Amino acid sequence: MLILWLEFFKRIKNIYFCHRYYFMLICFSVNYTQLLLLLSMISLAPQHTKEELFAADRVIVMMIMFHIQACKKLNFRKCREIKSRFNFYTIFFSYNYATLNTIKRNSEMKRRDFLATSALTLAGSLYAANTNEKAPTTRGRTVHVEALISKPLPFAPQKLDGLSEKMILSHHQNNYGGAVKRAKLIEEKISLLNADSNPFEFGSLKREEMVALNSMILHEYYFDGLGSSGKTNDKTLAMLESSFGSMGIWENEFKKMALSLSGGSGWVILVYNKRLDRLENVWSWDHLHGLWDSEIILALDMYEHSYQMDFGANAKGYIETFFKNINWDVVNQRIENIR
Repeated sequence: MLILWLEFFKRIKNIYFCHRYYFMLICFSVNYTQLLLLLSMISLAPQHTKEELFAADRVIVMMIMFHIQACKKLNFRKCREIKSRFNFYTIFFSYNYATLNTIKRNSEMKRRDFLATSALTLAGSLYAANTNEKAPTTRGRTVHVEALISKPLPFAPQKLDGLSEKMILSHHQNNYGGAVKRAKLIEEKISLLNADSNPFEFGSLKREEMVALNSMILHEYYFDGLGSSGKTNDKTLAMLESSFGSMGIWENEFKKMALSLSGGSGWVILVYNKRLDRLENVWSWDHLHGLWDSEIILALDMYEHSYQMDFGANAKGYIETFFKNINWDVVNQRIENIR
């Protein structure tokens, strides 16, 4: 690349223009192909006088300013797309056009000639940026946003004991509903990725997809587990005792884990561990932690939005109230479905 630059400067044979074009080489990030094209154009061009070169140089500078003004009207990404085609192809087309006109007419380029050239070259570069890009390879992923819908509350919120209807509705509509909306949006964004997309685009979107989907799913388990209905049946009680020693030991561990998350964010989840064939309490932070190969039985949301409206910073009071509102009929049915 350095050899090509030196050859280019050698052919210009004018220190003023060497500095000018060196500056443009840096600003427009010329690659090998563009520099070779530039050299070929200069080789074919006739020997110009200093006056002719200055006339052409003024046109080049005006074209650069015209390009900058056009880019201000576009977003940054589109500007970068145009830049790759616009830079030296456009500038040196203008250079040769101006020089040839100068030689022909033995006068400086007229304003209407410059405007015509500017319009044509800008239009060409805009067209190229939109049509000459290599067609992206689509993934062909089917989008299933219709499956990402908010489920209604399975209970009458005004009938809960110690949890206000206002807080429950806000939690359901804003936090759970927001997770569903984010999951839909992320699903659509991922479907637009293709073989040319960057690794960080896949990574960041897939991480956010996990956060949104886990938030949606855990909120559904949380709301399904509320309703203050029934009591533990024999099978549920037997599994709690075989897994923890007693129901009291399980409850104490579950509550202490929940308190460890107070003032922060996370979940405590009672799951059935298929590998060990027992119930487990799982600590989860930021919707990103869970126990693989397990089935959720009961979920407690420990994000502050789930209790701050009614309890302020009193997370312990919220946890105790949650236990008074557990729908044991749902818990019993989930344990029945394990085997």
